Parts: sequence; C-alpha cells; structure tokens
Amino acid sequence: MGGVDLGDQLLSVYDPDIRSVKLWKKILVNLILTACVGDHTIQRRVLGRNGEGATSRATSEHFLFEIPGRKRRNCVSCHNRKVRTWCQQCREGLCLGKCFKDFHKQKQRQDVHEE
Repeated sequence: MGGVDLGDQLLSVYDPDIRSVKLWKKILVNLILTACVGDHTIQRRVLGRNGEGATSRATSEHFLFEIPGRKRRNCVSCHNRKVRTWCQQCREGLCLGKCFKDFHKQKQRQDVHEE
C-alpha cells in the first residue's frame, strides 16, 4: 500500500480545481496527472536523488591521477589528445571531465551487457 499512498500524496499537491459538469474532463486531468507523477517517481528511481544516475556510481570508485614523470598517453575516449591524467584502476589515459565520464559510462554498459 505504500506505493499507492505515496502516489496519492504526490498527486494531491497538483490537484487542480476543475469546475466542470462533465465528469470525463475531471477523469482525463486525473489520468494525465497520475501519469506525470508516475513518470517522476520512475525517473527519480532510475537517476537517483541527485540526478546523476549510474555514471556517478561507476565513477565513484575510479579517480583521475596524474601520470608519474612527464609522460603522456593518448586519451582512449577522444583519441586526439595526449593527456597527463589517467584512471589507475582502468589503466587508461583519459581527459579530465567529459571523456572520463563517457568512458566509464560506456564501460559500465558493456559490463552490464556481458553479465
């Protein structure tokens, strides 16, 4: 019953005051609002409360470090930059920011498909 009660609680916040003789209008608005609340709860469950989703969990165990010495590696994500940062767990050279997130998101998808 917890899911139904929570859905009703979230729906009551957006309860419009519809003054209509036609019952079908009230039912239609209620169905649309119920679909929106359901979509919101599913999205919150998939992405998590902070909105970052699975990428943040995948990158929470991996960190970028500077390559010791003055060595450089090619970025495995964008392939056109020589970088001085790498993920020690993956042992791959990666650019700071977008390439790091994209690489781990893609790697996580491959790990899920392999299982």
